[in-house]
Amino acid sequence: MADKQHPGLLRTLCLLVLSATPVLGQQVATETGSGRFIETTIQAPSLAGNLLGDPTEQPISLYLPPSYDVSPSKRYPVVYLLHGFTGTNRTWMVNTKPEVGEPLLGSTDREYSHRGYLDGWRLDEMIVAGKIREMIVVAPNSRNAYKHSYYVNSVATGNWEDYIVRDVVDYIDGNYRTLPQASSRGLAGYSGGGYGSKYIGMKHPDVFSSVFALAPCCLGPQFSMPPVTDSSTGELTAFWQKEFSRLL
Repeated sequence: MADKQHPGLLRTLCLLVLSATPVLGQQVATETGSGRFIETTIQAPSLAGNLLGDPTEQPISLYLPPSYDVSPSKRYPVVYLLHGFTGTNRTWMVNTKPEVGEPLLGSTDREYSHRGYLDGWRLDEMIVAGKIREMIVVAPNSRNAYKHSYYVNSVATGNWEDYIVRDVVDYIDGNYRTLPQASSRGLAGYSGGGYGSKYIGMKHPDVFSSVFALAPCCLGPQFSMPPVTDSSTGELTAFWQKEFSRLL
């Protein structure tokens, strides 16, 4: 994970937007070095009517880069981070120095089972050093009553794919100074979030131009998607030939 011992993952995630085109609910904001984290809730109309009774108001966590509050005319590319099984929006985000009375992002309260792995100080450090450009980082929640939605649409559990592609992206573009085009959006995730990144990214290249899947789950013959290559020939399987051809 992207902690002090694993800087490579964070840098890889950040590189998603290096080629980007240069062109609310109740909030809790916490300072973290030069940038800052925000935790808020947004409306999720895509989840309306789900049979599990999961709420149509969902939490998200964000990182705003150092210049965001002092450069009101500047717009930023965005990386969306998807968590894995049993995770939440707090899986990625962490603030080690919360203000008095503010929640510690990444804590295990309210059944959040993972500590945050995205350290704001490292993002600030890499931005100041010129290793990455400034960006907004968004971590939506996808934990439902079954502990994960796998980012798919379902008549039973709700339309979580639509929630990410429509509700979350539209909210971020409508409330923050983004570069609102696919060429300035990256999508990444770990485990179940890696699966979600590949699934959503391949279905919505008009929304996300860059995708990074870290240890994606649920791929292979025993799951819902076939292997990428044929073990006997080493060639792409027919399924993936069709999928890749859709992106060209």
